[in-house]
Amino acid sequence: MFAVRSAIARLHTVARELSLATETQSGIVTETLNRDFQSTSATLQQLLVIVAVASLLVLTMAVMSIRSVIRVSKGIVSLSSGMNALAKGQKDVGPPVYQGNETELLDLQQAFLAFKESVDRVTRLRRTAEAAARTIRSTFRSMNEGIAIFDATGQPVTMNRRVLELLGHKGAARKLPLVQFLAPVPEIRTELLPGAPDGRPLSAPFSVRHRSEDGLVTEISLSRQSDDGVVLLARDVTLLDRQEAEAAKAQRLDGIMRLTHQLSHEVGNTIGIITGSLGLLERDGGFSDRQARNIARIRKAADRGRSLASSMLTIGRQQPANLSRIGMSSLLRGMADILEIAIGEKCSLKLELDDSLPPLVLDPELFEQSVLNLCLNSAAAMPDGGEVRVSTFSTGDAVVVSVRDTGIGMTREEVDKAFEPYFTTKTSEGGAGLGLAVVYGFVRQSGGTANIFSEPGKGTTVELRFPQDVEEVGSTAPCVEAVS
Repeated sequence: MFAVRSAIARLHTVARELSLATETQSGIVTETLNRDFQSTSATLQQLLVIVAVASLLVLTMAVMSIRSVIRVSKGIVSLSSGMNALAKGQKDVGPPVYQGNETELLDLQQAFLAFKESVDRVTRLRRTAEAAARTIRSTFRSMNEGIAIFDATGQPVTMNRRVLELLGHKGAARKLPLVQFLAPVPEIRTELLPGAPDGRPLSAPFSVRHRSEDGLVTEISLSRQSDDGVVLLARDVTLLDRQEAEAAKAQRLDGIMRLTHQLSHEVGNTIGIITGSLGLLERDGGFSDRQARNIARIRKAADRGRSLASSMLTIGRQQPANLSRIGMSSLLRGMADILEIAIGEKCSLKLELDDSLPPLVLDPELFEQSVLNLCLNSAAAMPDGGEVRVSTFSTGDAVVVSVRDTGIGMTREEVDKAFEPYFTTKTSEGGAGLGLAVVYGFVRQSGGTANIFSEPGKGTTVELRFPQDVEEVGSTAPCVEAVS
């Protein structure tokens, strides 16, 4: 038992020692743990600070990145929208606004500005080209000259409406090939044109004048293009053709007048010798009755020849003999009685005179003779009677005397020859054909022009135009006015 108790006591002692040792070790461990915990806590706090700072930096960088991405995205969207707007042809597209400093986007912005400038320039050029095209189309359609373009095979490419009008075509003729298009123009050998079986490209440009049945004169020109096509130009030259014909006629008449003047001078000299010789014979006397009658016939014929030569000299005279400042309307009013007697009882005379006309410098005797000749011709054209109307008026630069009748009229060929000496339509009445020639010579020598307007069955109008210039002779020329 004692041993047990000793063992138990020893166990208690060992237990106390063990407990004390345990407490001692526990304190040591606890102290060690406390020190380690404090050290670990300090380290953790440092780590937390580092993590917090790192997180803050990451968050800041993320925010900055997001803002940069948003800014870049907005720039890209703005550039894309601007490009799409330009591609759709919208106007007034402004440059995209970008506040960043990314080099690539700045380059894109500059590229956009350059592209927009190019688009604006192209747009301006397109508008200019469209305006020019509209102007060309409008001019092409409304121009007074006709134009048509055909390709190398003679097929039509384009043409305006005027060329159809000038060649007498309808709208369907736009589809006709060149050969058929020019079929109404016999002056052109269409079998040699492109598109004909034996046709070939034009070797050189050429022009013809075509006269239609209604009197229209059209000048048609054909020229070759670089691709062997044909350009056809047509223009109305009716007035030009008439003016050229009148100029040629005036030149021909002037030549006839000069020749008439020369011949009349020679004839007058010859007749002067004849009449002088007759005077010597008559002074000698001693003729039989038969010889006296023959001498009288010779003198009568010589006097007739002298009168004819005098008329011929009047036609070809270079200047009127006696110039005066005349009041034309007053002078014509004073001739009324003479004119009424000259035209006869079957015809009536009507005067339409403008008393406000300025005086003209003319030969009054030749003027009266010219008007009388015109009235006599008018009366002769109205064997069954009619009206002779004499009128005066001003056109601003000329004073006009018009003599109009309601007679049988004249053909175009007769009008063309009416002013020529010795041309007459009154062969049965024995007309000499010098009346209108005298009128023409007087008007031309006075610086004016004479025109005849007539058609068969529609009467005749003769207009004498004198330049409205009263200062040419001066105030020293006497003023001649007839008193009615």
